[in-house]
Amino acid sequence: MNLGLLVEGHGEVQAVPILVRRIAATLELPCTILPPIRQPRTTTIKPGELERAVTLLGNKVGHGGAILVLLDADDDLACTLAPALVTRARRAARSADLRRPRSSRVRSLARRIGNVASRPTRAASQPRSTTRCGGHSRR
Repeated sequence: MNLGLLVEGHGEVQAVPILVRRIAATLELPCTILPPIRQPRTTTIKPGELERAVTLLGNKVGHGGAILVLLDADDDLACTLAPALVTRARRAARSADLRRPRSSRVRSLARRIGNVASRPTRAASQPRSTTRCGGHSRR
């Protein structure tokens, strides 16, 4: 399986392929990770930009491939930003004839990446937000 990556920063360009390879190796899931596309979050969330990136990655990974989009939600609530971006990415993927992976091993890889990527990395000096999202406090 080919895996395309859309990341936000320079650090992620180097770190995310390594992380994904390690997770895929633990699952014994053969996958070819294509070089990530780096696009700032401010650009990615603009109308049409996420779709353009997903279409480009879709052409690169080919039929049966997968795309991972990794963004920071420092200034946004992930529970409001993510659903809108997922909807837009799925529409673009359908247009590019990418389909949701059916393999349980691919879904397991996506879940594990999500679990690792969603761990908060907050500096000790930053105050905790009291904003609630879906019944959970944002930390």
